[in-house]
Amino acid sequence: RDSLSADDVVVVMLPDSGFRYLSKTYSDEWMRRNGFVQDRPELTAANVLRRRAEMGAVVAVSPSDTLADAIARMTEYGISQLPVIDEGEPVGSLTERSVLQRLIEDPASRDAAVAETMGDPLPVVPANLHLDHLSAYLDGPAGAVLVHASETAAGGDGAPVDGYYILTRSDLIAALAEASRSK
Repeated sequence: RDSLSADDVVVVMLPDSGFRYLSKTYSDEWMRRNGFVQDRPELTAANVLRRRAEMGAVVAVSPSDTLADAIARMTEYGISQLPVIDEGEPVGSLTERSVLQRLIEDPASRDAAVAETMGDPLPVVPANLHLDHLSAYLDGPAGAVLVHASETAAGGDGAPVDGYYILTRSDLIAALAEASRSK
C-alpha cells in the first residue's frame, strides 16, 4: 500500500478453472499436436502380449493342488505368482508373499490344498485395454493380469492354459522400453 499512489491502477486476474476450454486446451490430441505432451506408444494388452519374445503357456494350479505343488511350479518356472484356475475359470491366485506367510505361520501347510491359501483371482482384462488403464490393474499385489486368449492374436509357441495369457509388470516394462527404442 505504501508504494501505491492514488493515480496507480491495480489489475487483478482471477483465472477460471479452464472448464470452457476442455475440448481444446486439455485435449490430449491437441496437446500432442502442439508439442505440449510427448507421444506415448499406443499399447494395449494384446500389443504387449505380441511384443513378448516368448509366449509360454500360463502356469497355473487348481484349488485342489497342494501348496507343495504350487511351490514346485513357482520354483521350476521362476515365477512369483500363480493363477488358480478351476474348470476354466480363474478362482484365485497365489503370490510369493502369501505362500511365504502361510509357511511361516504353519510349516506343515505344504500338504494343504491351495484353496486354503489362495487370494483373490488375478483380474481378467480385455485384450484391447489401453496402457493407461492396464497399468492400474497391474498395481495389485500380484502385479499381473489375465488376458482372455480368444480376444488376442498373440501367437507364440505356448498354448494358453484354459484360454488365458498372463501379463505381468515386467512384460509391460519390456514393451514400453522396446517402444521407446523404436522411436
